[in-house]
Amino acid sequence: MKRKKIYLAVGDVHGCWRELDLLLQKLGQQYDLESPDVQMVFLGDYIDRGDSSLRVLDRLLSVKKTFPDTILLKGNHELLFLENGYRDENDLPAVLATETVEFLKV
Repeated sequence: MKRKKIYLAVGDVHGCWRELDLLLQKLGQQYDLESPDVQMVFLGDYIDRGDSSLRVLDRLLSVKKTFPDTILLKGNHELLFLENGYRDENDLPAVLATETVEFLKV
């Protein structure tokens, strides 16, 4: 019997690094994140509002390196940031690391 794939969808992190880290810990306890039957999907809106947008982006880059099948979608907050240099309530510096900018462009 073929096993069903489990998709773990996470959206609207909005710069809340602590909450994201706690969620990832709980998901790691409940699911085998290294299994090919489990795939994480992040639905965008990683930045703004919370006080740790840069840490959120760094954490998501780390997740993608550890679990290459992870899907990272852009939300409207990332699009506005890239298109207009829009800054709502985030801690992103005026100049971001190339790796972070490339991640946001995908």
